[in-house]
Amino acid sequence: MPETVDHKLSELEHRRDYIADRLADETVPTPDNVFDPLLADFDDLLDEIRYDIETLATLSDETTDFYEEICNDLRDAHSTLQKIEKIISYYELHTTQETDSSAVFDNVRSIVDELCHPLDIDFDIIPIHWNQTALVRIIPKAVYGLWLPSNISTETFPEFAALIGHEIGHVTMDYRDYYMSDTVKQERRQIASEFTDRERIVADALEHWYEELYCDTVGTLTFGPAYAVSLTRRLVSDNPYKLTYSVNREQQHPPDALRYRHVMNILADDYPDIFHRRAYEQTATFRDHLDQLTSKQTPAYTDWWNDRFLNAVNEDAKQFFTPDIEQLATALTQPDADMPYPVASRAQVNRTVLEMG
Repeated sequence: MPETVDHKLSELEHRRDYIADRLADETVPTPDNVFDPLLADFDDLLDEIRYDIETLATLSDETTDFYEEICNDLRDAHSTLQKIEKIISYYELHTTQETDSSAVFDNVRSIVDELCHPLDIDFDIIPIHWNQTALVRIIPKAVYGLWLPSNISTETFPEFAALIGHEIGHVTMDYRDYYMSDTVKQERRQIASEFTDRERIVADALEHWYEELYCDTVGTLTFGPAYAVSLTRRLVSDNPYKLTYSVNREQQHPPDALRYRHVMNILADDYPDIFHRRAYEQTATFRDHLDQLTSKQTPAYTDWWNDRFLNAVNEDAKQFFTPDIEQLATALTQPDADMPYPVASRAQVNRTVLEMG
């Protein structure tokens, strides 16, 4: 057996022992439901590698394919171990930050708990101060990490809170039985078919954009006008109309101008007029930003999508859950009303962001 394989296996075994020591440290919460299945999968891989190495040692010829399989398994074990180590680091960082950020983290958990009701999902969230906003899949359908910008405080949290709706949209993708609905696929194919020379590029772009537009839909349907305002305050691009012209370069986020149009369409179609007007007023500076950069908008910009495609994405989200728009609207217009559904946190976020008092 080449020393390379033996050395790699030994390294993985030592790292496994080190992880066991870290998990035994009571100063860091390392829940069994997270790490037990991850370590079990890793240990199974190690057992398989050891067995294959022993088998290979007894073979005299035709071993190339077998050896390649062992190398592939070593690579998979390395990736699995890296994931476990990264998750431990998330828990360590969360624990360290909890001391100074307990109020912000509690606010995050309150928002997530409230969103779980209309979405009919249940999972644990691990807030972590980071350099951006993003969702981290730790155990799909069970445990997720949520990166928060490091400057988020209890004072600035209302301006950020609605964006959690977008990130939870990514969580719901793990609960769905399909990735993209047939209606969305049909609209995507129809749009792309009109580009004889770039059909694949447009089709790929729309597929890459789909999940982000879907999550914008979830954010808007669950938070209403506050989502539109919070989103536009973070969409600052030197080209809000940018398209992707290469199938090899994945551009998952749609153009900023398209995202704005999409969320405003949803507000116009699904919410009472007063909330669309409020959002329109509060996003005036973003429209000025778009107007100042219209020279960046190519003639092809409006050909890459249409409102039927955006409407299909909206209806796609509604196949997964029934938004509690009526309850949220009532809580906003009648703060003292007795609500049968948990909407208080989202209503307060809207009142703060929309300056409704």
